[in-house]
Amino acid sequence: MYGTREDLCRMLNEQYPAETPLNLIIWTPADIEALADGMEYSFSE
Repeated sequence: MYGTREDLCRMLNEQYPAETPLNLIIWTPADIEALADGMEYSFSE
């Protein structure tokens, strides 16, 4: 999923019952760039 916090909360609410355990992982552009450092493809491709 991708979107604003409000959009994501709405989508999650529509797709999963309230008691469903979820794991939230947030990747910022800086996180992705750090992970991709030294990889063959750049972040901007």
